[in-house]
Parts: sequence; structure tokens; C-alpha cells
Amino acid sequence: ASDSRNFVLVHGANSLVYLTDTGYLNRKYFELLKNKEYYLMESNHDIEMLMNGPYPKWLKQRVLGTLGHLSNKDSSFYLYKLVGENTKKIILMHLSHQNNTEEKALSTLSDTLEEYEIEKQEKLAQIQRENEHANNILQKYENENQIKSKKIQEKNKYTEDNFIDPDIQSDTIKKGK
Repeated sequence: ASDSRNFVLVHGANSLVYLTDTGYLNRKYFELLKNKEYYLMESNHDIEMLMNGPYPKWLKQRVLGTLGHLSNKDSSFYLYKLVGENTKKIILMHLSHQNNTEEKALSTLSDTLEEYEIEKQEKLAQIQRENEHANNILQKYENENQIKSKKIQEKNKYTEDNFIDPDIQSDTIKKGK
């Protein structure tokens, strides 16, 4: 809605986000809203129920617009981006009586969190595999360089031994250097 009022309330270590009557959440606010203890979040409508429901076309468009309301899917996606280890409770609110049910809102949240958590875990596993592969290549490279380095040292020692003046070498040994 054009007159939406949203809040982040903080008292000591306690924090709460109140977010409703908004058609979207600008990502520039994500850092401000991340990892709070409590979220009271609009989950206004199920898109399919809204589109097949009795509202006139103009009202459906307003509800779906950037000045409208968050759908279950949008709300769930934003919550996925925001909740963290400090989060204790999520309350879905401002559910439409005609275009939503508690069950749809909760199942969408659950499904979305599960879907993105799986993708997140898969991405982390992929990154880990890539890091392991890079570490293996690095280790192989380091081993090859150690072998080359030893060969060069041996070659240099052999070369130095052949070109050191025996008189200087014996004086150095006598002086204990």
C-alpha cells in the first residue's frame, strides 16, 4: 500500500521486524532487517487463489503490484533471506480471508525454506568440492615444485663443489666456519 508503515524495533539485545502492506522489499534494507529475533511478516495472498477469486481485475493488479501486498511466496523468499541464528519466531500476518489460508501460507513458507536450504546446501557442497579440487591441484603443484627445488639445490651444490677453490675451502674448514 502507498501508506505502508514498517518497523524494526530494538531494545537491548531484543529485536523485532514488523513488515506489512508492502508489495516488495527493497534489498537495500536487507542488512537492517537480517537476523532479528522476531518477524511479524505479511503473507497476504496465495497468487492462484487471488487470480481465481472474486476480486475485479483492477483490485487484483493493485494487490499484486509494488504498492500492494506480499504474496505467500514473496514473504517466504524474503524470510529465507532475512532469518538467521538469532531468529526465534516468525509470525505470518495480514492473511486475506478470501485469497489465502493459514495452511497455504505456512506450507509455502515451509516449502520455500526447505527448497532454498537444499539449494544452499548444494551450493556449499559444490563450493567445497571446487575448493578441494583447487587444493588438490595446489598440493600437486607444490609437490612438483618441491621436487624441482630439491633437484636445483642438488645441482647447485654439485656445481658449487666443483668450482670452489680447494685452498679457500680448506682454510674455511680449519677456521671452523
